[in-house]
Amino acid sequence: MTFKIDLKLLEKIKKVDWKYLVNRRETPLFISLTSSVEGPKIFEKYTKIPCLLTSVLRSDNGELVLYSGKELDTLRDFFIQEGIPRLKDYKERLIKYFSELEVVGKELSSKDYSKATKEKLLQDAKRYFEAAIIAHDFLAPVPIADGVLSTLILNLLPSESPQQKQEWLGILTFPTKENEHVFEEKSLLKLVQSYQKKCPKFDQLVQEHLHKFGWIGARWGWWENAWTKEDILNRIKEFINSHKDPIIELEKLNSLREKQAKYREELIKQLKIDKKSQLYQLMLLAQEYAYIRTWRTDVAYKAIYNTKSLMYEIASRAGMKKEDITYFSYIEVQEMAQRGKTVISSEEMRERKISTNGVLIDDQYLVLSGKEWEDKLREVIPNILKSETEVKGNIAFPGKVTGKVRLVFKAEDISKVQRGDILVAIMTFPHFIPAMEKAAAFVTDEGGILCHAAIVSREMKKPCIIATKNATKTLKDGDMVEVDAEKGTVRVVK
Repeated sequence: MTFKIDLKLLEKIKKVDWKYLVNRRETPLFISLTSSVEGPKIFEKYTKIPCLLTSVLRSDNGELVLYSGKELDTLRDFFIQEGIPRLKDYKERLIKYFSELEVVGKELSSKDYSKATKEKLLQDAKRYFEAAIIAHDFLAPVPIADGVLSTLILNLLPSESPQQKQEWLGILTFPTKENEHVFEEKSLLKLVQSYQKKCPKFDQLVQEHLHKFGWIGARWGWWENAWTKEDILNRIKEFINSHKDPIIELEKLNSLREKQAKYREELIKQLKIDKKSQLYQLMLLAQEYAYIRTWRTDVAYKAIYNTKSLMYEIASRAGMKKEDITYFSYIEVQEMAQRGKTVISSEEMRERKISTNGVLIDDQYLVLSGKEWEDKLREVIPNILKSETEVKGNIAFPGKVTGKVRLVFKAEDISKVQRGDILVAIMTFPHFIPAMEKAAAFVTDEGGILCHAAIVSREMKKPCIIATKNATKTLKDGDMVEVDAEKGTVRVVK
């Protein structure tokens, strides 16, 4: 841990060919598990992929996630060369180890730690950390595999316009399985019906909903953002104000995948895709990746949420504010559980709350805290997402609407989105659903056709443009824009 500038470390960081991968506003605790020293050492053992990801940088208060460009390119080339067998094997291994993490999280969530021994606290913390480090090793390669799958499919589709091929890709790869956010949407629509009927068990039903889905608001490991009864009531009232019928909307959700399957079969016939062909096999695999891309993060974030009582007990016995434990690395949490007292100074904690960045380099993981480190890292990192005058991307769902831009970067921004607004984000996530319900369209910097925004736009039938690279840099809150998801462009009109 360091909040003083180490010039030698800074020089090492400068020498890495950093390449942007994704943007995540995760807690320092979660980040330390994803960028752990142990990760690269066990990566090949569990993934069976020989391409190591040994350099990771989390800058801009940990939000920008960068890896060595050379290492990412090597991983991409590996997936391309190895093809379907390797992509299948990777997917099966990912499911196995995230399922094991899911089991650990569930078991820990049901325990009362108020009378647990120090040894028990340490044992259970280590058990979660070990399962999480193994599973988290599978996180970074998924966007790479997603991109490889999309490219391979596009290359095999008939020669048409890029927009037409993207539309076909979306139909062919739409997931057959439903992610957690779909189950939550269905549950919410049933709550709307109960509210309208003045059901005497309504409060109980809300609590049951929160017990199952409240953690979605706490994605990225920020436990204080878990959904509350007030959040659910506000969404119910918003839905009622939209003058939609919850029964009809529920029927639409229930029949969506059946309809998508029909569209897919019609397109397969139209394009004369042989069900024994490589294209068909890639299509089926992409459908599974579209599902597991969100499923894996659901599991990871729910698992860390389920450790809340364990982590709070460790913090409480160390004589510190419980909520501050999310600013520790997992190594520090283990040490704190063992010693029964905090292991960082109050000055260091203040710096971490201002800005917490992290770097995995030369077999070391270091927490770089404070504004000075954040500013230095901004100087080091190339301006990958530079602002341009044109916003153009890939079409995830067609349509054309005009509305006010609302930039959504974190949970606190979700409440800014009003009905008819254009939700603009780096990427969308399941806890953005309350805002997506109100928005008229979605525009993202990142994402492939298998990403969350692409899937949800097709579920909600709202125009969506993904992979613009610069939407959040170019557009401003309040801009009146025309989203043309027929051409893949966003134009400021006022």
